[in-house]
Amino acid sequence: SDVCSSDLTTITGAGLTLGAVTTAYSGSVAAGNVISQNPAAGTSVSLGTSVDIVVSLGPTPPTGLGGVVSAGLVVKSGNTVSH
Repeated sequence: SDVCSSDLTTITGAGLTLGAVTTAYSGSVAAGNVISQNPAAGTSVSLGTSVDIVVSLGPTPPTGLGGVVSAGLVVKSGNTVSH
């Protein structure tokens, strides 16, 4: 997953390094934005400390619709329904 360049600049500009980057679904954080970080913002750390971040994949995809989710569309019983 790509990390927003402004997030990376913020981390490296503070004398820190980018640690593990993981992803998670979020209904409240837009895809590509950072959901959380460790250590948390405002924590005092040494220069060079790694900052692990979780990047949003956007909302959880719908499940249990009895169709196939592909390219943002749900296809069910031969009909195409916007998702």
